Amino acid sequence: MSGDGGVKEDGPGARHRYRICELTEATGKGRPKRLEIMAWDELTDDDLERLRRLNEPRLKPRQVAELDGRTVARGADVSAGEAEASEPAPNPASIGNNPMEFADFASRMSWDAYQRAADASAELRAQIVELNQQTLNQTKQIVDLLAELRTQAQKQPPAPPQPSVRTISTEDITKLIHVGVAAYREIKKGEPSRGG
Repeated sequence: MSGDGGVKEDGPGARHRYRICELTEATGKGRPKRLEIMAWDELTDDDLERLRRLNEPRLKPRQVAELDGRTVARGADVSAGEAEASEPAPNPASIGNNPMEFADFASRMSWDAYQRAADASAELRAQIVELNQQTLNQTKQIVDLLAELRTQAQKQPPAPPQPSVRTISTEDITKLIHVGVAAYREIKKGEPSRGG
């Protein structure tokens, strides 16, 4: 078989892959996922025998031991069906001409693709929620900073009367917002204000 986690060669002197995995609950519909806890590659039969004797009696709940992609031992609370359902899809080269093996392979591949898409979607949603929260926090800080600037401006002594009354335009308000944002950024960076 190829290097996808299966046996590298057949017959005497074959090299094996042995893993201890934890089964996680399937999100929504689908099969349980295996999270790798420990893994050993290129094991001889003697090394494999020693590892199995050491690890399999110590399997904790929700753990399974896997040899070349197939479950060989499972924790006390893992059923045989659940362990089999969580096994990774076999290498397509190892599938015979049995239609049931093809159907099983296709089903496992479909569920794996579904699970990867669901995991990626959940991660993306979590990132969007975090970014939205950061945006709300920054908006609140800008509003607070503008309110503080307005309060400081009201506390200043009134300027001497000007010969002509000036109206405030939307351009003036825009400039004020830009100054406020720039001041906020400088305060946020911890840099002293350059003055305007």
